[in-house]
Amino acid sequence: MKTETKLLVSGAAVVGLLSISAFTLLVYHLVSFTIGQRHVARGHAHLQQQRYDAAIPEYTRALQCSIGTSSRAYVLASRGLCEARRQNGRQDDAIGDLSAALRLNDRIAYVYLERGTLHANRGNYDAAWKD
Repeated sequence: MKTETKLLVSGAAVVGLLSISAFTLLVYHLVSFTIGQRHVARGHAHLQQQRYDAAIPEYTRALQCSIGTSSRAYVLASRGLCEARRQNGRQDDAIGDLSAALRLNDRIAYVYLERGTLHANRGNYDAAWKD
């Protein structure tokens, strides 16, 4: 086979592999996104029923999936709310999740309120005032 023909065949094979890889990646993200949204929905259902211990793992699983940045911010905020409101809540985890949510989307007003309340409950009034 001539060198030019070999290069054309090799180039076509590479383009074909890239197309398959891109398609596989797209399918993976779509499936992961769908699974992530199911976990978000389950987490929200538990949150509405005040079953915070059941909601937290659902939100954690959703964060492990390919969900968008905006969704990720709201999921972190929801998990932070659950951490704060559960019996013997983990305040450090709640503040961490709420802060991470605000780093992704600083326009979620209720997150500032919740984080400020947590700071005030811990006696950290300067941080509470800033929120």
